[in-house]
Amino acid sequence: MDSEFCLVIQGDTPSSRRLFDAMMAECIPVFIGFEGYTKPFQNIIPYDTFSVTINARKWILDATREIEEKLYNTISMDQIHTMRMEMNKYVKYIDWRHG
Repeated sequence: MDSEFCLVIQGDTPSSRRLFDAMMAECIPVFIGFEGYTKPFQNIIPYDTFSVTINARKWILDATREIEEKLYNTISMDQIHTMRMEMNKYVKYIDWRHG
């Protein structure tokens, strides 16, 4: 996959195929959600070490600005590499294929 970042938009439940797909593709998850957005296994996975979170209200008002501020203007390729290495430590928790 050529994407560095993948959107994981808040749904009706904490579990989501979007997160699984992003992590399996070694794509940095970009969570879009409202305050208090519950992420799968957040009690054991430190998402803040390898993902980006964007408040849904800000996203709705100006998605382009949020992407530029949170991603393109602040995260270097070295940071992306570090985030991917950190993310790979936790893939086992969301990889339902190997129970």
